[in-house]
Amino acid sequence: MKRFKLLLTIALVAMLSVGCKQPPIDDGTPTMAVTYTTIDGVWAMTHWNGAPIDDQTNLYITFLRKEQRFEMWNNIGSMYFVQSTGEFRIEQDEMKRYILKGWYDYGAGDWSNDYVVVLDYPGDRMLLKALGNGEVMEFNRIEALPEF
Repeated sequence: MKRFKLLLTIALVAMLSVGCKQPPIDDGTPTMAVTYTTIDGVWAMTHWNGAPIDDQTNLYITFLRKEQRFEMWNNIGSMYFVQSTGEFRIEQDEMKRYILKGWYDYGAGDWSNDYVVVLDYPGDRMLLKALGNGEVMEFNRIEALPEF
């Protein structure tokens, strides 16, 4: 009986890992491939470097898959929301990690960092880990932008 339970456990772990294209999110949650389709939609930042953001700080990003464009709204460092727009691209590096790169419109330049993207399965939570400074931002998928 012990041998059967061990084989069943190994089989379940193997089935879960076959569906995962990348390591699990830090808490062991299974992940999925990051594509233009899987990140399409509206995301709200919930944590910054592991700590919940306060109620007065907000960052929302909408990824538009067909146009490979983004719209970002935030009030970080301000009492008013500021909108940024631009283009983004998803690549895989030599370690098979999904890398998110972006460029702002209006000649404002590149994002300050490229990000390793980890998307949970079924696609409701996303981690962005900066390659430059190591900051980690956690986002949850939401239905629509709130009224500003």
